[in-house]
Amino acid sequence: MNGTAVTKPTAASFVLQTSTTPPTGATLTNTTRGIALSASAAVNLAAMMAETDVPSGHWQATMLGVYTGGLSNFTLPSIAVRDAVNNKAVEFGISANGLGDYRLDYYITSGGVGLNNRVNDIASQDVGLPQPAQPVWQRLTYDGTNFIWSFSRDGEFFIPAYSVLATAALTNLSKIGPAVIFAPNIAQTWSASFHVLSWSVISL
Repeated sequence: MNGTAVTKPTAASFVLQTSTTPPTGATLTNTTRGIALSASAAVNLAAMMAETDVPSGHWQATMLGVYTGGLSNFTLPSIAVRDAVNNKAVEFGISANGLGDYRLDYYITSGGVGLNNRVNDIASQDVGLPQPAQPVWQRLTYDGTNFIWSFSRDGEFFIPAYSVLATAALTNLSKIGPAVIFAPNIAQTWSASFHVLSWSVISL
């Protein structure tokens, strides 16, 4: 882990949001190294998000997170952006791909505060992508038109891996933050924790 790149987050900077039926025992807490978005049990079609305001104009969010828990079938630790007016959200991250593989996933949700239901997702696989069970540096950039998702091995050099029109799913960019999405067909109900060791959002 590149210590010079780390910006330690605190729970007071975020608000916990969940799907209408939340993951069991969903909480947002401080840890000695950052914050943890945790649940005592995974639940089908459930989600939890630690959110903060999106800056106006162009921006860039960078996160270092470590996920602990069951991943099958398609659990997605992610960076999420939520439209608080129309109650929709998009999520970007490395998810499980069934029982024994992983993938990059662009996920769209709606209902409740925007986290209830899967609307669509677009996935891609590449041997160069980081595995979801290891610490993952990821970055989401908004350039005024597109969302650009990137990943890094060291928190310094980021590789763009996916780009999509921001208005393809969202009208308003209201909130942003770490999130965990449990798909409609999870294969386990283990406890889960998304430990966010570094978080920053800057205007460009």
